[in-house]
Amino acid sequence: MRHFSVLMGVVVGVLAGLLFFSCTGEQGPDGPPGPEGVVITTVVAVPPIVEPNGTSQLRVQVTNVNNYPLEYLWTASEGGGQIQNPTAAITNYTAPSIPGTDVVTVRVRLQEDTTRVSTGEVAIYVTDGSGGGGGSTTPQVTLTLYAADTTNEIENGEITTATEVDVKATSNIPLTTEIGQFDLLFNGRSQSMESGAENGFHTGQTTVTLATDAINTFQVQLKDTDDTLLDESELISIEQISELPTELFYDDGDPETGWGTGQGVGRLVDAGFVSGIRLTAPAPAQLMSAKFYIKDICGADSNNTFSAKIYEFTGGSPGAQLGTAVNVEPVAAGWIEVDFSDQNLTVDGDFIVAFQWLTDDCPALGSDLDSSTQRSWDFNGSTWALYPNEHYFVRAVVAYLD
Repeated sequence: MRHFSVLMGVVVGVLAGLLFFSCTGEQGPDGPPGPEGVVITTVVAVPPIVEPNGTSQLRVQVTNVNNYPLEYLWTASEGGGQIQNPTAAITNYTAPSIPGTDVVTVRVRLQEDTTRVSTGEVAIYVTDGSGGGGGSTTPQVTLTLYAADTTNEIENGEITTATEVDVKATSNIPLTTEIGQFDLLFNGRSQSMESGAENGFHTGQTTVTLATDAINTFQVQLKDTDDTLLDESELISIEQISELPTELFYDDGDPETGWGTGQGVGRLVDAGFVSGIRLTAPAPAQLMSAKFYIKDICGADSNNTFSAKIYEFTGGSPGAQLGTAVNVEPVAAGWIEVDFSDQNLTVDGDFIVAFQWLTDDCPALGSDLDSSTQRSWDFNGSTWALYPNEHYFVRAVVAYLD
C-alpha cells in the first residue's frame, strides 16, 4: 500500500500534483484483463494542487463501448485525504492537514465482476499553505517582454518605439510534467503561445504587434491539461510611441497644491529636505535640463533659492548623485528650467530629478494629490522613501544619443 509522502519545498512535489496516470482495460491490478470494451481514458483532480484540508474534485472518464453497468472505487494513499463518495465516477476529495503528495487510485469494473478491473491513478499535491516563496512548490509563471529580435527587455511602465514585442513565459514546471498551455492576454484578448523549453522547464513564446501610440497590456496564464488555471503572471503595461519624447514627465500640467508653504500654500518643509521624481529615459540620452513647477514663492525679503539635483535609480531606490547640484532662485510662480547641458550626464532608464529646499518652506514645489504614478521620492537627510500620496511636478529635457 502506498504511503502519503511528505515532500515540503521539493519541486518534484509539483510534478506529482500535476500528472495523471491511466490504464486501459487490457490489464487489471493483479494481471487479469479488465472488462472488455471498458477503457479508462483520463483520471484528473481539479485542482491538482490544494492547501492542507483543501478540497479537489476527482473525475474519471471511461470509454464503455458496450454500455455495461459499471462500479467505481476510489482510494487514497495511507495517511492521505478523505474521499466523499468513493463509489461515484465524480466525487470530492479533502486533503490531509500535512503537505505532501497523495496518490489516489480509482478502480473500474463491471457490476458484480470482481475478476476484471481497470485501474487509474491521479496524484494530488498538498502545499505547505504558505502561498509561495521560501522553496514553495506552487506553480509559478513569469512574463518577460523584449523588443522583437533583440535581448532588450521592456519593463512594466516603460515607453518604447518598438513596433513588435517578443513575449516569453517561463515557469517552474519541469519538462517531465505534462502541462496544458500558456495563454497570453494581450490588450484583453486571449491567444495561445508556442510551447518551448529552457533549462529543463516549460516555457511559452510568441511575438505580437503593438498598438501604436497607445498603452499595451500583457498577462500570461499557465493552465493544466484540464484547462484549470495554475498561475498567472503580473500584468505588464507598456506604452508604444512613434517618436521618443524629448521632455520626460508624468504630471497633468495643473498642480493642485504645493510642497512647502510659500505664501500659505501646501505643507511645511524643512531646509535640507529633498523631493524628486523617478523619470524614465526610454533610450540612452544626454540630460539637457530639469524643470520644476513653482506653485508659490515667499515674500521679497525671503530666500527662495533651491538646489536642483540628479540621482541614479538602482535596486528599486535612488542611489548616488550624478554631476553637480545647480542652485537657482525663482522670481515668480510657474515653470523654471535649470540647465544641465554642460555636465554631460547620460541617462538610460530610471533616474531621479530632485528639488532640495535651502530655506524652510520656501518656495513651494507644485504637486498633485495623485497616488497612481508611484514615482515621488523624499530624502530626509539619511534615507530615501517612496511618497505614494502625491506626484511632484518635476520634468527633464533630454537629447538622445546616436
